[in-house]
Amino acid sequence: MAAAAAAGQGEGSGAQVSAYTLDALRWMRRCGNDFEARPGDMERITYASVPVELPKYREAVGRLGLVPAIMVLGAPLQDS
Repeated sequence: MAAAAAAGQGEGSGAQVSAYTLDALRWMRRCGNDFEARPGDMERITYASVPVELPKYREAVGRLGLVPAIMVLGAPLQDS
């Protein structure tokens, strides 16, 4: 229910949320279990599992000082 309210879908919530907020919600849904298992590796988990076109990926690349990928070859399509 909290996720629906955060996405602007709760009862009586006339407020819209930003694209960045929705992106962060998708990121947490995708990687939440891994974050709980390894809280010190959030950037590495993000780098390995989030689609390369999302802002969270670019943030992780910047924090880790890695070279960003521009596409993933031979992997299943990433949803964005």
